Amino acid sequence: MQGNISRALSEVVSVDGWRAEFDKDDRSTVHVDLSFFEGKVGAEDEFEVTFSVALRRAVLKLVIPENEPIAVMQSTVDREQTVEAIRKTLSESQYGTKGKINIKGSLAKPIGISASGGVEAKGAKRHKVTTESKEPIRQFDIRQFKDSEGCYCWEISGFDGSVMNGKVWNPVKQPRLSLKQSVDSMIEPVLRAVVTCRRCDLIIENVTLKKGAPFQDKFTLNRKAAAEAVIRTRILGESLEHPDADNDLIEIQIAETLVVQEVN
Repeated sequence: MQGNISRALSEVVSVDGWRAEFDKDDRSTVHVDLSFFEGKVGAEDEFEVTFSVALRRAVLKLVIPENEPIAVMQSTVDREQTVEAIRKTLSESQYGTKGKINIKGSLAKPIGISASGGVEAKGAKRHKVTTESKEPIRQFDIRQFKDSEGCYCWEISGFDGSVMNGKVWNPVKQPRLSLKQSVDSMIEPVLRAVVTCRRCDLIIENVTLKKGAPFQDKFTLNRKAAAEAVIRTRILGESLEHPDADNDLIEIQIAETLVVQEVN
């Protein structure tokens, strides 16, 4: 863990969090910057394989320790689907202005028409028009809920089942929620923003054995198991949770950060 951030899979997820200073009404907004990527894992010498990994689903959870003198203002929780991306489309069209047309040549025979000569347009001009249109597109499906521990959570998945790639929301303009400080305290309250996923949400592809690695089994299943072992080692090395169970639905922690007052 570096400072107040754990990033076991920094190649595929980035999380940062802060809260505003409490105002005169003892209120503060909580902000989380969350992005997902498609990355390459396994460059470290200790691992025998490299592989590509991406996520199709993850959960952001805000954890408030029981003894902290703060409470969530329920009406401020962001419970809406978020549409942030804009698709820009450029289209070009051409049109011509009329000019004077001169026909040169002759049309002589009424039956079996033959013609000679040419057509000349004087003063005709071609114009090109470029039009830009913008439309919102949805990159993510977002569902807000409270878990069994009473923590506010946001389940995020790629739209239409695709892998997730990009920033989920605008962290400055779209705070997750607001806090109310119940009592004055000399100690600043601290929250945690935790990102989890199920093991089956990790899309592992292109598993490649490193040259000279002792692991030489060619079966795809065993290669995937080697990649999953790399992920588990990374997660436990960051003191995050990865249950030791052969279950695709187990929840594993892939990133965590402390949410403290922003630096002014």
